[in-house]
Amino acid sequence: MAKPMNETQKRVRVIEKLISLDITDEEKVKKLTPNGLLKSDNISFEEVLLIYELQESVKKNRVFSFLAKKDD
Repeated sequence: MAKPMNETQKRVRVIEKLISLDITDEEKVKKLTPNGLLKSDNISFEEVLLIYELQESVKKNRVFSFLAKKDD
C-alpha cells in the first residue's frame, strides 16, 4: 500500500501537473480558472484548491512559502 503524501509532496505534485499542462510561468498560473482546471481529467477538486493557494502565493511572491506550507 502506498504511503500517504505529506502536504509538501501534494504541493509539488500539483506544480508537476501544471508543468505537464504547459503551465510553466507565473503569468500562466495567474490566468488559471477553477472551471478550466476541473475540465482536466488529471486534476482533482482538492488540487484545484491547492492551485488557488498557489495563485495567491504567486501574487504575493511567496511561492517558497507555498511549498513549505507557511502562512502569513
